[in-house]
Amino acid sequence: MLTEKQKEAEVRKWIGISHGLTVDLGGKNCTLCKEYDATDEDGWHNCMNADQIEHCPVAKESGMNDCAYTPYGKWLKHRITTENKITHEVRGTAVCMECRVLALIEMHYVYKCIDKHLGFNRHRVATR
Repeated sequence: MLTEKQKEAEVRKWIGISHGLTVDLGGKNCTLCKEYDATDEDGWHNCMNADQIEHCPVAKESGMNDCAYTPYGKWLKHRITTENKITHEVRGTAVCMECRVLALIEMHYVYKCIDKHLGFNRHRVATR
């Protein structure tokens, strides 16, 4: 089960990427991929936890078993097509304003998906 601490780690990672201080290594340094990196009986990655009970919050939100159709897909496409700086060692960090914006969009998307998964509603009205 994903925790608030894991959410904070993923958010910190994307803030670091947006400032050019942290590198995106895809699933190698994704908190969610570490938690939900199981494969099905045919060997396909299925974005579920080891017990095959719980889906990754991002996969659940997007309806896909990868991040290609999320803000991460836009981030990666930009890195590949525009920046053309993806190597085996360095998958990507923000080097231009569009990179920074895309990294922050991804951070907000992940935050929203995890909050939804954990049962938080950001639009709750405070009561006294």
